[in-house]
Amino acid sequence: MPLTLAEKARYARQIILEEFGERAQSALKSRSALVVGSGGLGCPVIMYLAAAGIGKLGIIDGDIVASDNLHRQVIFKEADIGRLKVDAAKECVKALNSFVEVETYPERFSKENALALAGQYDLIVDGTDNLASKYLINDACVISSKPFIYGAVYKFEGHVSVFNGKLKDGTLGPTYRCLFPSPPTAGLPNCAEIGVLGGVPGAIGMLQAVEAIKVLADVGDPLVGRLLIFDMLSARLRLVNIKRRPEVCDIEKLGTYDNAPRCAGVREISSAELSRWMAKGADFEIVDVREPSEVAQYSIGGIHVPLNELERATEKIPDNKPVVFVCQSGVRSAYAISMLKEKAQNGDYYNLKGGLNEYRAFIEKG
Repeated sequence: MPLTLAEKARYARQIILEEFGERAQSALKSRSALVVGSGGLGCPVIMYLAAAGIGKLGIIDGDIVASDNLHRQVIFKEADIGRLKVDAAKECVKALNSFVEVETYPERFSKENALALAGQYDLIVDGTDNLASKYLINDACVISSKPFIYGAVYKFEGHVSVFNGKLKDGTLGPTYRCLFPSPPTAGLPNCAEIGVLGGVPGAIGMLQAVEAIKVLADVGDPLVGRLLIFDMLSARLRLVNIKRRPEVCDIEKLGTYDNAPRCAGVREISSAELSRWMAKGADFEIVDVREPSEVAQYSIGGIHVPLNELERATEKIPDNKPVVFVCQSGVRSAYAISMLKEKAQNGDYYNLKGGLNEYRAFIEKG
């Protein structure tokens, strides 16, 4: 879609980028994205996509602005408290860039509207904070053949990836279910339950916006088949490769998507207690659910079963002794325990609180 003189002037700093140019800017103008959720992740996504010059932006969220949103949902003001988030977000976008077409939906992204909405946009960006919505977005994108720009935050850690996108050879990359095949009955806590530092979802949302721009404008190397993990407390970045699993990618219809009870029955063990178990030679096992590249960087031993292989390798998990599940921050290991409990494997399971990040810091402090 040709750019006007006003648009060329407005986006001049992007257009002069050799890797971007007028071609990519024109492509972005002709494309659209649906942002599901206008919270901590959705706010920076909305503003950076609008500022970059996307043609059409859809925003779906049935929530209203509350005072405890303002420390991280930075497009809202005190005067917006009590307003529909989508109304305040649209107002902010139009004030920033009147060239952008904005469509708002003051409702939840649900099984009833997911496919109809997915069909109207070129991709979907995940701004949600619950597992049910992430699985619904994934499945709607798979059925509709649309890329899914994934983002998630847990305390000081954030994840970003591009699911259901195209690899360099033109084949389809992995989906969200290739990483997490099925949701556990017991979900994971959201920011309302465990807290969040305002800048963390801001940084992750910004990265999601960049990935969306790369996909829409066909520039660079999007995070297809790779999961970016950003631990902001220690300022460490890691990339984990994800393989496509055909047995979980064949989705023909939407399923059931319920937000289950949060982390029900997942016991935790502190780094101090685990260290004591090790020192006294207690009879227990460690199961590390991280990817091989992460284990190669730092490990405390035990059995290595990557999370995306756990469903097919349950026989490796001992049932005659306590088992401590570990990952980098404690998120994936909690998910692993929930998954096993859902399959009626009621072993003596513990989740390492804070993951290996916290354990390593504890050991190094002596």
